[in-house]
Amino acid sequence: MAAYYSFLGLMLQGLLVNFLFAITPAEGQNLRDIKVTVRIIDVTLEQALQMIEQKTNFKFSYTKEDIPLNEKATVIVDDESLYNILTVFAKDYGLTFNRINDQIVVKKNQGQTENLVTAVESGTIRGIIIDSKSKTGIPGANVIIKRLNIGAAADKDGNYTIRNVPTGKYDIQVSAVGYGKKQKSVVVETGKTTEVNLILDEEAVGLDEIIVSGTAFETTRKEIPASITVVTAKEIEKKGITYFADLLKGTVPGVLSTSTGGLMNDNTSITVRGTLLSGGDAAKVYIDGIEVSNTQFLSGLDVNSIERMEVIRGPHAVAMYGANATSGVINIVTKKGAVDGRDFPHVTAQVTGSYIQQGTFGGEQVPTGSSPYKTENSLSINGGQSSFSYRLGVTANKTGEMIKDNSNDQLSFSGTARSVQGPFVIGLNLMWSSYNRNDPSVQSFWYENQNLFPRLAPAGYRVGMSYPNMRYENYNSTYGINLLYQPTESWFNKIDIGKSIVGYEYYKRSPYYFTAADSLLTTSTYYTSKTTFRYNTGYKTKINELFSLNLSGGAEYISYDYDSRSYNNIKFTDSHDLITFTSTTYSNIIQHSKNSSYFATADIGYNEKLYFSISSSVLYDPKAYKTVRIVPPRYGITYSDKLENFEYRVRGLYGGNSLPVNPAYVNPVSTSPTFLVFLDNPDLYSEVREGWELGTDLYFGKDASISLTYFSEKGDNVISLVPLQVLNPPYVYQYQNAFSIKTSGIEFQGNANLGFLNLKEITLKGVYTYNSNVYTSISPLVIANSASYKDSPTGTIQVGDRYTGVPTHSGSAQISYDPGIWGVSANVIFSGGARNVENISWYKYRYGNAVNIDAGKTYNELGATYNVVYKGQTYAVSKNSVTRSYYIESPLYFKFDLRAYYKIFDSATIFLNIANITNDTSADNNYFITTGRITTLGFNFSL
Repeated sequence: MAAYYSFLGLMLQGLLVNFLFAITPAEGQNLRDIKVTVRIIDVTLEQALQMIEQKTNFKFSYTKEDIPLNEKATVIVDDESLYNILTVFAKDYGLTFNRINDQIVVKKNQGQTENLVTAVESGTIRGIIIDSKSKTGIPGANVIIKRLNIGAAADKDGNYTIRNVPTGKYDIQVSAVGYGKKQKSVVVETGKTTEVNLILDEEAVGLDEIIVSGTAFETTRKEIPASITVVTAKEIEKKGITYFADLLKGTVPGVLSTSTGGLMNDNTSITVRGTLLSGGDAAKVYIDGIEVSNTQFLSGLDVNSIERMEVIRGPHAVAMYGANATSGVINIVTKKGAVDGRDFPHVTAQVTGSYIQQGTFGGEQVPTGSSPYKTENSLSINGGQSSFSYRLGVTANKTGEMIKDNSNDQLSFSGTARSVQGPFVIGLNLMWSSYNRNDPSVQSFWYENQNLFPRLAPAGYRVGMSYPNMRYENYNSTYGINLLYQPTESWFNKIDIGKSIVGYEYYKRSPYYFTAADSLLTTSTYYTSKTTFRYNTGYKTKINELFSLNLSGGAEYISYDYDSRSYNNIKFTDSHDLITFTSTTYSNIIQHSKNSSYFATADIGYNEKLYFSISSSVLYDPKAYKTVRIVPPRYGITYSDKLENFEYRVRGLYGGNSLPVNPAYVNPVSTSPTFLVFLDNPDLYSEVREGWELGTDLYFGKDASISLTYFSEKGDNVISLVPLQVLNPPYVYQYQNAFSIKTSGIEFQGNANLGFLNLKEITLKGVYTYNSNVYTSISPLVIANSASYKDSPTGTIQVGDRYTGVPTHSGSAQISYDPGIWGVSANVIFSGGARNVENISWYKYRYGNAVNIDAGKTYNELGATYNVVYKGQTYAVSKNSVTRSYYIESPLYFKFDLRAYYKIFDSATIFLNIANITNDTSADNNYFITTGRITTLGFNFSL
């Protein structure tokens, strides 16, 4: 134990010492010029150093175990040079003294005979990083002084400043996503500013691209065997994206993002490689290191605040994110402020207005609202001085009536602050959004079926439900602190602490009137929060000329809370504002879960070409609150090489991840047992997703790259809420390990410019995904107890069925011409082959007079169960399973977008976006009303 506390003490002292060095301003006075008068006799060395501190205002920093602080010292000098005093101390006590600004580092002499007392003086490096094609600055370019491992990120105009650089000669390396690296030597002189400007050439992303996700260190792409796609702020701007759901559509192979909120995009569904397990999130999503509590409401995220987004696909690819990452990780890094020495902040503003064409439902046009317009206005302020930077941003969106009485408004705020103090980096991050909309409750149901059967409204009330019937309100907030300590180039430590909160409320604002007496109004509220504590550490070293070793590990603690409440007998004012409710809660579900996991990775490199990785996790499964589960190890290998202007890489991965059992699934609680019953299930097992992938990446000089991946994965013990008795109240449900799903597919991504034709201004990008996913097994308990999942040709789910909602084919293609002053880009997104219920026909059958194709009877003519003949065999089927007759596969459709911009002057740009040029309103399902063409005119400027 003594050794442990000794090591901890050394580490804490090192943190304090480096922090003190970093925050002290540089002084130009030489140690030889500083005169001291000291008269001390027979005191300890520690007391002597303290006396000199009082005389000079210098601070001595040291590790106590290395310095003979208790040895006696006598110093009697008048107006003596501090340099000479320290030289005597150095010789008498076997020490070295090194001045860094106003700090003097004291260390044990390791055999030095010269330069026992030294001083590190400093200067400044500043400049601009320029795009060779457009001749404009490259925002976010990364500038690093290699030997010192310090640097800066360029601001939005490409300017950068690095202060307090010790004098000497260094190599500066500059890199940016989508550009080739450049390096230049520079000499820094004391008290002077050295200007270094560099021009970068745009190129297809190479193997030396820096990746920040999935490892403890910023790592080059060639060292990581995982499938990772990077989306930058420049790409977001080029596509004219407003909502987060649109950011992932056709941009990242293997990832599907759909808006399940219909017209208003307030509810985002994300699937990675085709399977959504019971946790509700197909991938873990982090914003600046803090896990998002509910990814379904990510559409409230302000995309203007995103600097870059890295998407890691597959359960085997995730080594540094603990439990729950069964499909991958989406790591969002927000924009930070610029430290460029300006006395005033940067201000950027954007104003846009959009006109939305008439929407359609089931191929038929829907009534257009009175104001089918949309506005989006944003403002950001960022800046900084010395080692501190900040950014504040606000965005306001408002959408008018795309259909009658249907509208929404959204307000988003983001803020970051960052301080670099030597080896310390401290970051504060906040994101908040509010989203409100008026909308029909179930669009396909009410639009198609309001008049299919009579409503029994009392006299004076309109029959049927008018738009809008529902009011939706939600807010989203994520805040956290990031602490990074990197005392050496080889040792890295990072702590992320924060919380994500989602609140969601919806209420019905007019009665259904299924009966004359029906005046029931309801409201429901949902609240989820997730607290994150993560610690990562890493150490990398060069074993010899051929071998390198990276070791990383960490721990993650996640606490999750869920509260769902529903009320009835609510009263509203005539303007539909809630004023009171008179009844008690009829439904209340409260869930709390927590899990902690520990993870470690070892990466071995050979000759900077071959890398082998092994990682594993240990997590506490909340099923028993003390059960330790070892997640299967994950293995990866990658080999890369270069042949003249051609680079290639082959990679492979195998492994899996686990989704701990939510305690609320084991012991669910119902506050209305006479209406709704949840049975306990202590025998639930954790869901596991496991599989492998093979891939290759090809780079053709600076002009083109191709990435191709084949994957095969399986999800076992998938938990589902199974209806055991749903014919009459009380309805009985139970969470069960219901089925297994296998998914496989091909992912392609390509980038190119026409540099070989001397047309670097023209760039091409393409993404394609083929996905196949099927149910491979269904639990006997499900087959025996649930009519909804009964394994028969008319059951809702059968072995061999495809998972719903995931297209077989999806992707995008883009061509851009960008000479610098103006530019134009065209983009097409395509999708097809998703298995879903054909909602229009189903609702007509369910509530109308259409005849079911299997039964030959209308729904109202059926009893609780009925017989159906299928392929010569008779099956007893419940009403709950008739939807199977209406499963279809969506046809392949294409949507074309166009964007053009023109720079009026350096700091002002006007642009035009036309989304869905052909006015095609196809979708992967017909559950929602879809919009037509959206034409946007915008203007942005900066100061």
